[in-house]
Amino acid sequence: MINIFIGGSRKITRLAQPILERLDNIMKSNFTVLVGDASGVDVQVQNYLFSKKYQNVIVFCTGTSCRNNVGQ
Repeated sequence: MINIFIGGSRKITRLAQPILERLDNIMKSNFTVLVGDASGVDVQVQNYLFSKKYQNVIVFCTGTSCRNNVGQ
């Protein structure tokens, strides 16, 4: 199984169309997505995957609880 880690700047609040297309390809390939729990890119990716009902997602966090975990 292939795992893809996605993380990025907390300053980015919107994902560009090429990124959304890349995420669509990742979902079509049924890869596991590892994504961070920070605001910005991390939560935007979580929101997009959740909106597509994609469940092959692991939210990575280092604290006692995740700051953002859209899909729970």
